[in-house]
Amino acid sequence: MRIAYFDEAGVAKEKQEPFLVVGGVLIHGDTDWQPIEHCFKTILEAEIPAEIREGFCFHAMHLHGNHPKFKGLLDREQRFRLIGDLVTTIKMFKLPISYGAVRREKLRESLPDWKSEHRTHLAHQMAFTLCAMGFQGWFNRGPFSDEVAICVADKNDAKNRQLHLKQNFAKLRNEGVPEAPFGVYYNLVDALHFASLSESIGLQLADTVAFLVKRHLMGKEDTEEMYQELHPLLVCEPDSALWPIA
Repeated sequence: MRIAYFDEAGVAKEKQEPFLVVGGVLIHGDTDWQPIEHCFKTILEAEIPAEIREGFCFHAMHLHGNHPKFKGLLDREQRFRLIGDLVTTIKMFKLPISYGAVRREKLRESLPDWKSEHRTHLAHQMAFTLCAMGFQGWFNRGPFSDEVAICVADKNDAKNRQLHLKQNFAKLRNEGVPEAPFGVYYNLVDALHFASLSESIGLQLADTVAFLVKRHLMGKEDTEEMYQELHPLLVCEPDSALWPIA
């Protein structure tokens, strides 16, 4: 049994965040989950000051942006090293990663009469679908076609976003993506489940993927090296993971 974790990045104002990205990481529950948990505990004990160690969450945006809770405790080099530690963990276990992304300007051009929050809502749905399809394609192509995965997404408070993700996921499991021959989530089973980022190491790895992919798409150089380390583990095709698809 595998577990697919999903988290989003780029949901702030459209002009501030040109891409909305959902990133995902696929963990083998039987062989990888406990060793990964051990890696997290090792990082916590070795690199996180005791003052903030309890309940510490590896949130890539906060680490990159110097969240106020880190002031005087973690400098820039330490914070970037922590993001790198999560990249190293993903590489060490050769975890399949996927993403889906929406160019928000194009969605605004297509739906100029919609409210920004409604376009963001739709972009999240679209990016999630593309990310999940990347994992389904991996199952279709590889020697793991008889395996299944439970899916876990980040719990958020946006109005109805969680409900619509769950409904859309159920529909795609049964009906698939229109005009896509392999658009049914055959290997992604059960309902879509939700957990908070702070309570799930899988979601914290997915958050790292989403954050680095978003910054790669935006052309940000300070995190590009970490993105390139993850790139070989992508199971989605970048050309088909970004909407509108060229």
